[in-house]
Amino acid sequence: MQLDDGDVDRVHALIAPIFPELRCAVGEKILGRGLDGLAQAWGAQAADGHLIGVVAYCGQWLRLLAVQPNSRRIGIGQALLEHCESAIRASGKMQMRLLDEPGNYASPGIELNREAAISWFGRRGFIKRGQNSNLLIDVVGNQAIDADRFAERVQSCTDRGYQIIRVTKSSPSLLKEETIELAVRFLLAWGFEVSKALVAEPGAVFVAREQSSGKLVAFAAHDGNNRGMGWFGPAGTVE
Repeated sequence: MQLDDGDVDRVHALIAPIFPELRCAVGEKILGRGLDGLAQAWGAQAADGHLIGVVAYCGQWLRLLAVQPNSRRIGIGQALLEHCESAIRASGKMQMRLLDEPGNYASPGIELNREAAISWFGRRGFIKRGQNSNLLIDVVGNQAIDADRFAERVQSCTDRGYQIIRVTKSSPSLLKEETIELAVRFLLAWGFEVSKALVAEPGAVFVAREQSSGKLVAFAAHDGNNRGMGWFGPAGTVE
């Protein structure tokens, strides 16, 4: 069965015990727009209507695949995966990738501690390409990023001729457009993520403007992807 916005709560109840880290971003993962357009989400349900499996994909990327633990090993995951493979093949794509969809990814790949998932996909012909690492930082009580240190850094930028600006959805349209254009100079997907961060509340994008020229020279964003989960990025500074 195909899923829509009305199924988000059902999907949340299914995947919360499996992927608790996605508790804030269920709707974004299963139906949120990606660079390749709208996502598709499909579910498997028991005879009593209880949702026991879900898969979501966009373009050539599989975003999410989850099956209720007591319903595994009976072919539900395989059926959901094959549905995605068929749809992606029908769209003309030659490859299928897991999780690392630019601009809307649950994680940059399967976490290494999920050995069962890595093995499961490996048995179905998927090949590991490289390895990514996520970095964690404590933002509570961290002296390296406290208010005084932040004020010093901002003043240092000001002394060198740069203005630090917080960009929000209520900022002038021109400033928002310039911010997205700057991000796109680094990577197309970064412009997509920044455009999503620009509508976050409070504003989740900061830029540096060179006072002498009026040009934006750096940007940093958070919550453009995995909204509410504390993910930083993208960020970039021109040479």
